[in-house]
Formats: sequence, C-alpha cells, structure tokens
Amino acid sequence: MINNDFLTLKDNDFEVLKDEVKRIKKTILQLVSLSPKMTVEEFYKFNKENENLVENILYKYNFFATNFQSEEILNTLNEMNKFVIENFKEIDFNKDYYNFIKKLIVEDEEDLYYKEKKIKSFEDNGIHLSKEKQEEIIKISKKLTEYQSSFTKNILNAKKEFIVEIDKNTFMDLSEDIKSLFDENYKLKYSQPSIMRILKNCDSDKLRRSVYIEDQKISNKGTNFDNSDNIKNIVLLKNTKSKILGYKNTGEQVLKDTMAGNIDSAYSLLEQMRNELLPIAKKEEKELENFAKINYGIEKVDFSNRNFIMERIKSKKFDYIFEEEKKYLTVENILEASFELIENMYGVNLTKIEPIFKDLDNKDLLYFKSSEDGKDKGIIILDLYERNNKKNGAWVTNYIANTKKEKGFQVLNTNFKKGEGVSFEQFKTLLHEMGHLVHGIVSNTKYSNVSGTRGLPRDAVEIPSMTMEKFAYKKDLLLKATNNKMPTELINKANKIKNFMVASFYTRQVGISMYDLKIFNSENVDIYNEYKKNMDYATGIKYMDNSNFPMVFTHIFSGGYSSGYYGYLWSEVYAADMFSILKKDPMSKGKEFKEKVLSHGGSKNSQDLYEKLLNRPVKVEKFNDYLGLTKTKKTKNLNI
Repeated sequence: MINNDFLTLKDNDFEVLKDEVKRIKKTILQLVSLSPKMTVEEFYKFNKENENLVENILYKYNFFATNFQSEEILNTLNEMNKFVIENFKEIDFNKDYYNFIKKLIVEDEEDLYYKEKKIKSFEDNGIHLSKEKQEEIIKISKKLTEYQSSFTKNILNAKKEFIVEIDKNTFMDLSEDIKSLFDENYKLKYSQPSIMRILKNCDSDKLRRSVYIEDQKISNKGTNFDNSDNIKNIVLLKNTKSKILGYKNTGEQVLKDTMAGNIDSAYSLLEQMRNELLPIAKKEEKELENFAKINYGIEKVDFSNRNFIMERIKSKKFDYIFEEEKKYLTVENILEASFELIENMYGVNLTKIEPIFKDLDNKDLLYFKSSEDGKDKGIIILDLYERNNKKNGAWVTNYIANTKKEKGFQVLNTNFKKGEGVSFEQFKTLLHEMGHLVHGIVSNTKYSNVSGTRGLPRDAVEIPSMTMEKFAYKKDLLLKATNNKMPTELINKANKIKNFMVASFYTRQVGISMYDLKIFNSENVDIYNEYKKNMDYATGIKYMDNSNFPMVFTHIFSGGYSSGYYGYLWSEVYAADMFSILKKDPMSKGKEFKEKVLSHGGSKNSQDLYEKLLNRPVKVEKFNDYLGLTKTKKTKNLNI
C-alpha cells in the first residue's frame, strides 16, 4: 500500500527484513513439503503476499541510495542485499522447490511465460550444479554486491572532493552565466550540468582545462577513490560466475536471451555502424580541427576544448546562440507539453496531487496520480532537479509494477538546474524518460515481473523511450510548449543542429559498446588500454591513455548493462522506424503501438511484437533517414 510509511526509513528496518526473510523461507519450505496442486496465478499471489514487506524495504533503500545518496544508506543497502542472497540460498538451490515450480498448472500463455521465467531463474542460479559450485556462486554474488557498492561509493566520495578554486581577478573576467556557477569564495563544487556549461561556453581556456582535469580525477587510477580494482574484480567475478554456469563468459550468458541473440550479432551491428559512419565522422572531425585552427589558433583539438569548439561552430554555421532555446523552454512548459503528448498518443493522464511521503520533506518532488483512458494506474513522483547527493543522469524506477489487478508506483528522475530554462536536449531527455514511464503505466500484464521494462531484453528496453524522445524537435509540440512564442526560425535551427556531428556521436557510442562487449568477453583485460583501443578504432580519434570514463561507467559496472550497452544502438534502429510511423498520425498509431507492444511489457517475444506491429522486419534505413545521412553518398543502409 502506498502511504507515508512506504518511503520512511526506520531504525529497525534491517531487523524487520531479517525476520521476514527467515519467515518467507520457512513458509516456502512448508509449501514445498505439502506439495499442493497450484495454478501459476495462485502461486504468484502466494509469492506477492509473502514477499511484499521485504520488497518494500529494499525499494525504499534503493530510492534513497539513488535520490538522496549517503554512504550510510549505501552500506545498509549493501548489507541487506548480502543478507538476502545468503539466506535465500536454501530456496534458490532447492530441487524440491524447483520441481514444484515445474508442476505448476498453466492456464494461459502468460502463465506459461511466468513459469518458464521462474524455471530459468533456478537454472541461471545453478540448480543443477554441485553443492560446492553452488556455494561458490553464492560467495561470488555477495562479493559482486560489495564491489558494485564500493564502485558507486567511490564515485560519490570523489565528487565530494571535487573543487576548482579561482582568484578574484579570474572570476571578474568571466561572463555572468559562468560566474553564477561559483560560490562567494570563487569555488566550483561538483555539478555535472555546471561542468558541461563551462566546457561548452567558457571563454577561458585555462578554466576549461582546470575543470576538465579535475573532472578526470573522479575515481581515476592513483586517486583517493580509484575504481580500477573494483572494475577488475567485477569483471572477473561476473565472468567466473558465467563459466561456473556453463557459459564462456558474461557476454554469452547475457546475449542468449536478447533480440540480438548472441555476441556475433551485436558485434555485426556495431562493426557495420562503425564502417558506415567513420568516413563521415572523419570529415566532421576535420571540420572541427580546421575551425579551431583558423578561428582560435588551436593546433590540436583535445577533450578539454572539444565541446567549446563544437559550440562555436554551431554558432557560426547555424547562427546559433548557446542554449538560446532556454529563453523559451521552462521545466513547467515542457512538462505540460509532455503530458499532452502522452495523453494524445497513449491515453495516459497525469493529475497533480498533494505529497504522499511527507517525511521526505522535499518540496521539489512532484506527485501525480496516473490514469489510462480513465482507469486509475497508480502514483508517479517526478524528481526533476539536481542535488549534490543525487545520482547523475536521468532514469525511471518502477518500484511497484502495474498489472491487470495492481496499481503501480514509479519515480522519474532528471537533473535539471532549478530556476533555469531548459534546452532542446533536456526536453529530449525528459521525453525519453516519459517513454519509460508510459511503458510502465500502460502495461496490462497478468504478472508484475514482466510489467513495463521488467523482463524485457536489454536491447528492447530503450525502444519506446528512444521513439518518444524524437518528438522533442517537432514544430507543433515546441509551439505548444511555448504558447507559440518560440520563433519558427529557432525550431528550424534546432532540427538542423540536432544532426550536427552526429556520425562522431554514434561512432563514440559504437566504441563504448565494443568496449563493454570486449571487457566481459576476455581474460585479464587492461581497463585503460582496452578502452583506448576500442575508442581509437571506432572513432578514428586518438583517445588519451588515462581517461577516467571506465572508472565512472556505472551502466556496465554497477548497473544492469554488462554486455548490454550495445542495446542502446540496437534500440535506436527500431526507434527510428517506429518514429517514422508515429509522427504521421500520433494518436491512432500511438494507440496501436500501446495495444500491440507496450501493454505486453516483457510478457512476449519483443522481436515478434515489433514485426507484427510493423507487418515486416525493421527498416534500418529509417535510422539513416532520421540522422540525415541518406544524402551522403558513402552511407549505405545498415542491416540487422
């Protein structure tokens, strides 16, 4: 039940969790010993009733660990997860329980899917292994939890150490926009938006370089919060666990249940993207270098001045003023426009309500009641603004999943700067997360483990969100968002600029994806050299030897994207095709998309759902069309 207690941390939470885990284990073992005839639906209900309290405790600590980070909460969550792993091992490796699940009575297709997933989870845990191997897997799982928690805490603590201090004279020479980022003592503390603003728009090369160098120290090798050992251990343990389970490596285990199906298919897409886009990317890089040399006397474009030069080219080439759109776009009006879009496309309505979790005492959190075609679908929190102790980026967490019988609870997070306007790119970010949010709201599955993005393969998760984000540059939506105040000329500029240096962007994504696949597909990989090698190969740019990017790459080292980061590019291809259809008739095609794909969540094969909706395989040339690359003679159509 969603009430104030749901997100209230209590002193005895850990003790309650311990007692509940022991009770659940005892209850399950009693059920197995009786071995009654049960339908899948009866078993699901039994599970939900028993596990509800433990899930709720873990949910709230996960919420605070990401939205209001503190080392104490991260430590507690880590200890809770280790306790659950240790105490459920008797259940996870119980063959009588496994055989009991196999005998559950199936009444429909969703029952069968649920049952197969439960059986597969036993097999993925190593139900058929010897006791010694099972114990090894348990030890590995606990160790992984420790190293992943340490990885996250290192980044958090390194950001607390981040500081760039300047003197008064330097401060007085800065623009008012950049001055506003410093405190009264002329110090800049960590804030990703502030760092990017300086790297993009500060005229002082010295300050840009100082900020960049300090940013590169975060969790880097040889610093106080060096993450290199954590990464080595995470990779080693994941690969070791996969081998114990009978796979060659993590990649083989992860990709067998994806749309790609195997590592070779994923690599094939990445290689093709690299080969088709690299010649274009090299031309883009040449233009960047020439511009820097002619206009700023910069002989070598490096990563401390790269963003600055890119913004200057945009200003000159497109008569674009840095973030000019912020004069017209506000958090309030892009929210309103987003709400109108999801209502028109999917019949989803968000109605603002009074705060439910009063103990949070945070006035920036916005609470909404969600509905779909008039039907109550639960509670939504929007946490839109940056805080020093909040995780970077944007994400949606589906704490309670919508099903045919259950109302959901989801939290959408962004890191906008309060009191400022927003850019086209930030509007795109919000719409992306709205795509995830809608996926959870409109899910109409029988079981929660396949609602929304739950149960989806990694290369299918991002398709709806990447489809939604492409509406950010639609003229009619931008005019609605600004009460017709945004000049048409600015909208036209935005649509030209969105594909500026697009080949360079995607070759970088290819390099990162290749690195992810390679590092979880090899023995004794050198973290730095492997990253540099893949980035050099994919982008044609010589990357520095000691980039800290791997040290803060949470997606693959402390998130769920190990061997799955390629899925963003895979999803991009499908999303471009979907957008080409939806943009022509958002209302009727959106309804069809919802009914034929989104409502099923992860309860059916994703490839089948999309091909049935499209009545054909995906058209990869739509990706080229959206990027404006079809006019480039050397660009061929990508194939999946």
